[in-house]
Amino acid sequence: MKQLTLLTLWAWLMASSFVVSGKIVPYSPPMATTGLRFALALLIILPVLWLLKARQISQEQQSPAKHRQVLLQLRTDLMQQQVILPYLFISASLVIFFIGMFKALENTTALNTSVIYTLLPLLGLLISVFWLKDKISLQKLSGFVLGSSAALILLFSSQDTQALSWQSGDLIFFIALIFLALHVVAVQKWGSRVQVLEGAFLIVLIGSLLLLPVILLTGDLNQVQWQDSSFWFYYLHLTLFTTVMTFILQQWLVKNGGANQVLAFSYTIPLWVALYNAAVYSALNQTGQNLFDQFTIGFYLGLTLLLLALSLIMGIKISLKGGDGQKTATK
Repeated sequence: MKQLTLLTLWAWLMASSFVVSGKIVPYSPPMATTGLRFALALLIILPVLWLLKARQISQEQQSPAKHRQVLLQLRTDLMQQQVILPYLFISASLVIFFIGMFKALENTTALNTSVIYTLLPLLGLLISVFWLKDKISLQKLSGFVLGSSAALILLFSSQDTQALSWQSGDLIFFIALIFLALHVVAVQKWGSRVQVLEGAFLIVLIGSLLLLPVILLTGDLNQVQWQDSSFWFYYLHLTLFTTVMTFILQQWLVKNGGANQVLAFSYTIPLWVALYNAAVYSALNQTGQNLFDQFTIGFYLGLTLLLLALSLIMGIKISLKGGDGQKTATK
């Protein structure tokens, strides 16, 4: 139950990232926002990690830890070749995704990228099969295929898809998406070498260093509206909830449940976005209409297929007699 709750929280936070990222655009260019997110996340995680290491050292030696001791311990734990090289790949693949996404959006639409994004779990599944030699049952494979269909139905039922057509930036985004799938699977392969918070720290540290030259050259920092309170509201949300929390949650979830579970729950992102948009529309227009009356039959069909897909992927048997679902071991 804990795993399902945290997976749902992770998906909800990821969905909020899509929403808030769109709202911050008038106040900050996307590339600048990404770099600033990584930088502030680094400044948030570092003191927490430092204090935890200091506490660990103090307990071991029965005396207060000195700053030099903490620094040496962090260096010993994190700067080893078997740690830093894998996390260089993990962080670089995530940075490449962000750069590719923003480059793609110059020549395609948000709708097109949303449609292509539904392929992420299937890409991750294929990578885990060929790279990690994971054995996927027919039931789980069917769940992933059904999940992609459900996500597309949810997406199409909540947006105007008349303008959907192939754009020149779509191929760029698809390639970027491959790197995002590599990032998630790589966390499963190498994430156990460090603790969860240490892994999140390495991702934002290396990511900040990789993004720094890109931001300085193309980030348009001079266009950031630092004085606007709306910028800081959205920026802090993106940093605290959709960077720090999602990185830590993703590290924990992948280490404890595998990459496929995390990728599977990304199918629910269109659901959370649709619910948010419907709630905002209802609040702004004050129609008095029930929230769920706004959705079409297609939305409920997609929701039903999504629940079925997740039950297949997670190995949950759904009883039609009103009993509780029973989880079975599925490899």
